[in-house]
Amino acid sequence: MPAIEFYVALYFDDIVLVVPQSNVRVVEMIESVETYVEPEESMIGIMGWVSYFEQQYPVFTLSDKLKPMDELPEQRDFCALLETPEEAIYGLTCERIESLEKAPDLRELALPNCMITTYTPVKHLLTHENKVASVTDAQALMGYLTEWAEEHMAEAEALIDE
Repeated sequence: MPAIEFYVALYFDDIVLVVPQSNVRVVEMIESVETYVEPEESMIGIMGWVSYFEQQYPVFTLSDKLKPMDELPEQRDFCALLETPEEAIYGLTCERIESLEKAPDLRELALPNCMITTYTPVKHLLTHENKVASVTDAQALMGYLTEWAEEHMAEAEALIDE
């Protein structure tokens, strides 16, 4: 019998980003996030740092286009620490978090062709309570953030070389 997957919905800027509950290590209040970052960190999308068990982890804030932002919007009250299978941990800010249990109204949808790109963390869509949510996981999101950072580092290096 297959295991039942539970999901957590992260809400921000009219976006619902859904991740497996097993990917969420802990949820912190936004006051726990240190928002001072070095310019090099900001350039690669890091907008802050959060401490968890005496370790510092980078925090990212995504826009409604899923692009890293260097400022913390006022309405973001939470930081979800996500963990990949390789135990990489990072924070993602959100306005609210909701646990979604596997229920009859949760329906998985394939990603439409127009949304399939090589540069997206979205794996598929999910409908819940007449809303469409983007489904990802900590590993796919980390890969996306890494790609974004590498692209912006390359752009910065090209500007320096000019």
